[in-house]
Amino acid sequence: MKTYSQLQHDVRSKLQWEQSIYKTHTQACGINDPIAQTKAVSAKAVKLDIEAALKRKAIANAKKIHVEVLGNDVTLTGKVPTWADREAASNSAWENPGVRKVHDHMTQAF
Repeated sequence: MKTYSQLQHDVRSKLQWEQSIYKTHTQACGINDPIAQTKAVSAKAVKLDIEAALKRKAIANAKKIHVEVLGNDVTLTGKVPTWADREAASNSAWENPGVRKVHDHMTQAF
């Protein structure tokens, strides 16, 4: 039997959104998700949080990753040595409350 679920609650981050789906709707074959992220935070606070997360996760060349925040959008630029570092940087941005979009303009330096 196919089950479709509709989620209608607010979440603070993409990570929280993903967790809510996996925890409550593991058997659903389709999801309609008009979920709005809430809690506006300052661009400066988001930038500092992301930069701290990059250092905490020991991403190689974290200082070469530039973070720009405009409203709820985060743009990451710079060079990373590995795909894993690139993914970790992007995930660090998504983990911040209030972030609605992450633009990944990083390049991989071999």
